[in-house]
Amino acid sequence: SAKVSCNLSDCCQMFSLSSSGPIGDKFPQVMTTYKQLESDINEKPAYSSEKYFIFYHSDVPHHFEGWTVSTFLNNLGDITKEGKIACAESPDGEWEYLNENQQWTIDATLAFSCIETCCQEVIISSSGAASENFPELMGSYKITGEETGKPAYKGPDGATQLRYVNDVPHHWSGWAVGEGAGKLSNDEDPGCPSDILQVWDVLVDNGW
Repeated sequence: SAKVSCNLSDCCQMFSLSSSGPIGDKFPQVMTTYKQLESDINEKPAYSSEKYFIFYHSDVPHHFEGWTVSTFLNNLGDITKEGKIACAESPDGEWEYLNENQQWTIDATLAFSCIETCCQEVIISSSGAASENFPELMGSYKITGEETGKPAYKGPDGATQLRYVNDVPHHWSGWAVGEGAGKLSNDEDPGCPSDILQVWDVLVDNGW
C-alpha cells in the first residue's frame, strides 16, 4: 500500500496578518493575506500580497538577519523580526517597526493566522506492492497548479503526475499517480491527497 504525506518541513503556505497595535495603525495595507511564492529566498519560504512581500533577509554589511515585511523583494522593510527563525509565523522573536523617529519599536500584537491549504510538497512512500512494482513513483512531488479544481503535483522525474482524475466515460473519479487512470489510484475525493485515509490501489498485471 502507498501513502501520501506532507513534507512537514513546510512552514505555512498562506496566512493573514493582523495587529491591534501600532503596526496595524501605521501599515493598514500590510494587514491582509499572503501566499507563498514559488521560489525560496535565503533557503526559506517567501510570500506576497498585492503590495507587500514577507521574506527572510540577510544583510551582512548591516548585521541584519531575519524576517521582514517590505514593498520590494531583497530590500529590508520597515517591519522586521531579527534572528535565525525558520518560519515567519513562528512565535519566536519579536516583530518591530521603524517609527517616525527612526527608532525600532516592538509591536507584540502582530499576529499570523495560517490558512489551511494543500501541502506544496508531498512524499509518496510504500513498504509493500507500490514500491515493489513502481519504485520510480516513490519520492517527493511538488505542486504545479490545479486540475479539476484540485492541486496537481509533479514527481522526482519532473514528468510523473499526482492528480485528481474525473473519468466520466468510465464512471470513475479519484486521485491517481502516473499516466491516465494511473499506476496507483484511490477513489476517495478529499481536497488534498495527503488527507486520503484508505489504502491506495496498485496496478499489477492489468488488475488492481
